Amino acid sequence: MARHATAAESERVASAIRGLAAALDRLDEAAAAELGLGRSDLAAMEIVSRHGTLTAGQLAEQLRLTTGAVTGVVDRMEGMGYFRRQNDPRDGRKVMVQLTAKARAGEEKAFDPIGRDLQKLLATYRTEDLVLIADFLEKTQSVVHRVLSRDPLIRMA
Repeated sequence: MARHATAAESERVASAIRGLAAALDRLDEAAAAELGLGRSDLAAMEIVSRHGTLTAGQLAEQLRLTTGAVTGVVDRMEGMGYFRRQNDPRDGRKVMVQLTAKARAGEEKAFDPIGRDLQKLLATYRTEDLVLIADFLEKTQSVVHRVLSRDPLIRMA
């Protein structure tokens, strides 16, 4: 019969999550510097990369910016050669944002080394372990999103 975690075991996991968050923050800082971007521009790049193509409005929502502010982000990223705008084929009033080949190459240079190392690490786990790890990480993200959605002080940060 499975037992529940002790306080010490739970604290070890919580501490590991905090450490991972700090390490990922440093990784983003280094990647932003490598690409000549500010952190908010890197965040925009990551969101567009993850979604493929999205409207400027969707990007604004994801970044928690006004549409006017996101226009500045898109202008800056387009000027640096990282974003490409195109009209939405279904609604000509909307602008779609995509990454350019230059952006993809920059992402690859900045993030492929960690991707390769993580693939090696993941290969050391059994399938059932990876299922459990993925489930934990997805549920942890849900907890964070729930806290962000209900706490206005955190949402504004």
